[in-house]
Amino acid sequence: YILLLEDNDDFRSTLTKLIETDSTSRRKVFAAGDLNTALKLIDDGIQPSVILIDLKLEGRRTGLDFLIQLQERGALSTAKKIVLSDLSRDDISISGRRISLSDLRSAGMDQYIEKKSIWSEGTEGYLSLLASETRTTGLYNRPQA
Repeated sequence: YILLLEDNDDFRSTLTKLIETDSTSRRKVFAAGDLNTALKLIDDGIQPSVILIDLKLEGRRTGLDFLIQLQERGALSTAKKIVLSDLSRDDISISGRRISLSDLRSAGMDQYIEKKSIWSEGTEGYLSLLASETRTTGLYNRPQA
């Protein structure tokens, strides 16, 4: 399974469809539009192997807040956590709050991907990058029977 935390409805819907319809993926995406919904999915027992996390969420919430909540709950420590952002890794500032890559790594992030660098290649480039970044988690390997 893949858990996708993304507050942009269009992006969330598009990415979910791309992953679920990709013939090499065959993975179910649990999509959440906000931090509380994502936490509820986890509380309900989903066990994703990969978590795709938007860094800038609605209001003052961030992907860092979500990562910290996961750590505090001791949840999903083995899942690969990939932060997706419109912000350059050199300039991460949300609502006046400065977030460093070190902060994200300390909270459990495995990979930081800038959305603009992926979308410049189109949707195929986006899927290719996600596939290469998550190869060790089995995101793009068929599930074992």
